[in-house]
Amino acid sequence: MTSDSTANQAPEKQVEKKETPDNVVKSFRSLTVDEQLATVGLIYQEASSSIPAIPSGASTSQDATQLVNQLKKMSQDEQLQVIRDLLASQESGQVTLALDPNPFKAKAELIPGGVTPPATMYQSFSPETRLAFWAQLAQGMGSGVVSIPTGYNAPSKVRSLLNSFKSLGLEQQKAVLTQVV
Repeated sequence: MTSDSTANQAPEKQVEKKETPDNVVKSFRSLTVDEQLATVGLIYQEASSSIPAIPSGASTSQDATQLVNQLKKMSQDEQLQVIRDLLASQESGQVTLALDPNPFKAKAELIPGGVTPPATMYQSFSPETRLAFWAQLAQGMGSGVVSIPTGYNAPSKVRSLLNSFKSLGLEQQKAVLTQVV
């Protein structure tokens, strides 16, 4: 009688890698700004049912709405550039001054009491107001706000990051969103 050495071995346990908010944030920060923008858009588009409720206060909602309305007045190319600037400034921690391309409107943005540039307004937002802004922006996608193109095929690292985000608990998702937007 021969003994089969494999029969006595315990089956190998597969260790599932548990995602953490820090790992998801680190992965997000490694993406290009356009990939980050796609990721945020897809999070709000595909995972909206799992995104934690955003506290809605009168000033939070009003400030976010004001910025979304300011974006809606811009062309889609201008909207895209401003949104890229918002994500880039969040990552770098520096406010980038994205003035209106129209010289007369840009001048009004520079005059004290004039129109506040979007990046400056966004940097003054609390984390809750930023979350409210992105939620409102996502709700407006396709109706006045630039949206993810139909048929967009997200790169594998964006899809992987989206899946990692979805695997987190609600509070962890909120922690990630608070850090990346």
